[in-house]
Amino acid sequence: MRCLRASLRRARFEIAYAGPRNFTGQPLDGYGAPGAWLRDAGARALVEVERQLNADGLGIVVFDAYRPARATEHMWRWAGEVGRRDLFADGWIGRPSRHNRGRAVDLSLVSLATGAPLDMGSPFDAFVPESHVFGVDGAALDNRMRLRAAMLAHGFSPMAEEWWHFEVDDPAAPLLDVPYGVDEPAG
Repeated sequence: MRCLRASLRRARFEIAYAGPRNFTGQPLDGYGAPGAWLRDAGARALVEVERQLNADGLGIVVFDAYRPARATEHMWRWAGEVGRRDLFADGWIGRPSRHNRGRAVDLSLVSLATGAPLDMGSPFDAFVPESHVFGVDGAALDNRMRLRAAMLAHGFSPMAEEWWHFEVDDPAAPLLDVPYGVDEPAG
């Protein structure tokens, strides 16, 4: 696994699950600190994605990458507590997740000139039909297609239901539960 902060030159990191600005409204287990790790091949490919987008005046913002297994279990508990197990049944949240194997990354685009996020038509982790890759039109769809094209060009596979989710092919990658930060023991 490779730390994306050390690999990416100009990326922004808004690690959603390390704080309350995510669909659960609370930091998830395993996020004692904000972090973004990805398997080596994926991290190297993301460096190339960043270079390509930077040349076009765009940057990336990373919301999530490797996710400790305990964080996915936290999502599962939360979904049960609030009556939202449909999020698993409908495929919004995988259990286990490819994120738990360091194979997936959630990201978006920003303008390098202004730092402003590009309009993607729905927020990250919005469990609505507009989050499907082709669930919007106009400028938001164009922006999604720019992100998708760059990711595909460097070996990432998209997820049709989530415009922000991409993964690398590494079926042998083991399930991991190594937390971010030193305040939590590995589980």
